[in-house]
Amino acid sequence: MILATALIIIGTRGLSMAQFSQRASIQKSDTQEWNDVQLAIRINKSTDLLLFGMLRFGRDVSHLVDERVGGGFTFRVKKYVYVSPTYQYIWIHAVGGRKSYENRLSLATTFRLPFERFTVTDRSLFERRIRDP
Repeated sequence: MILATALIIIGTRGLSMAQFSQRASIQKSDTQEWNDVQLAIRINKSTDLLLFGMLRFGRDVSHLVDERVGGGFTFRVKKYVYVSPTYQYIWIHAVGGRKSYENRLSLATTFRLPFERFTVTDRSLFERRIRDP
């Protein structure tokens, strides 16, 4: 019973207060459109500057519900190992006109194994999220 309660708490932690306070207006299904733009600028042989942005249209593609902008760096630390610290600022347009904002600091480590005709990539991401409200 304690394990089930803990899983429910962890699983619902990511839901915003707007979702809890406006249960009647939550859609059971949604069609979304995600648009990402990324720009990598080579600084030197082992470092790239990253700039990125994202727009998400939801509520059956009728409203802008999520906007993101950020940047960071990618450092090649070994032949097949890359480390990327990044920052993102996120605007979320919640149901009922409520808005929330988020700052995200991330550190990703990526391993790339090239083969003759394909490449296998494995990325691990550590992230700190600071939300308001």
